[in-house]
Amino acid sequence: MLNYLILWIRHGKAINDDSRRQILILKDSDKTPSEISKQFSFSLLAVSVHLKILRESHLVKERKIGQNKAYSVNREGMAPMSQFFDQFWDDNLGSLS
Repeated sequence: MLNYLILWIRHGKAINDDSRRQILILKDSDKTPSEISKQFSFSLLAVSVHLKILRESHLVKERKIGQNKAYSVNREGMAPMSQFFDQFWDDNLGSLS
């Protein structure tokens, strides 16, 4: 449980912001910063800042396409958070019975 808590703290900053959570919704395909900017009406600078934080938290992957970069959700990076919540709810719901 402690390992999950440490990962949660590390990822907390990344998912604490509503804009970054919206960007994570784009899980189905690679998107360039320009595409993300247009979809959510964010400035390109804001998108770049959010993507940097998400990338440093291993929640998105960056891929180079020619001179552009595309981003997608890093499912491996999201797995520890999912496991944390699974364990959290198992522990807490189990105490209710």
